[in-house]
Amino acid sequence: MSILILQQSQKKLQFEEEPPIMSFKVTAPFELVGMDLIGKLTKTDDGYQYICVLIDYFTKWPQAYPLKTKSASEVTNCILKFFYQFEAPKRILTDQGKEFVNSINTDVCKILGTERSLCAPYHPQTNGLVEKINGTVQRALGKLVKSKPNQWNQYLGAVMFGLRTLLDSLPGTRQCARAPGAFSSKIVWNSDL
Repeated sequence: MSILILQQSQKKLQFEEEPPIMSFKVTAPFELVGMDLIGKLTKTDDGYQYICVLIDYFTKWPQAYPLKTKSASEVTNCILKFFYQFEAPKRILTDQGKEFVNSINTDVCKILGTERSLCAPYHPQTNGLVEKINGTVQRALGKLVKSKPNQWNQYLGAVMFGLRTLLDSLPGTRQCARAPGAFSSKIVWNSDL
């Protein structure tokens, strides 16, 4: 039920005026992944205060992870989680915050073979796609957890599912937005095995 409400509320949100997004020419999944943080949010019962958002610029697949702090090690763990779920992005685009620009992050990206690109200071439009999804995640979570703001982390997965479903139905998004990389869009049921 909450996913349906989320999708309906997102359809209303898609028509809002947004600042222009810088366009990057990408030709394959994971060629460029934007990364940013949302927060400081209301602290959850589990201690989470931030959300790390990554989005693939080719497939438009958004991924989000709750964080307790915005420390370099926690943010770098998000890169590793993304890698474990999909593959190492060829390039990651972030702002110049110390949670992104640090030796831990640089070393992990070097090991993964991932290039780092930084936005110009005070110019968030450079990473416009992730900035846009950040706003959408915040609005959707806000609507979903109005009466329970200290439990937003429990709804983050449902919000991301709703956004991915909505993104897949919008004009201009690739059908592979359902699942990046080599994932099949066909569901295989146990009876088919």
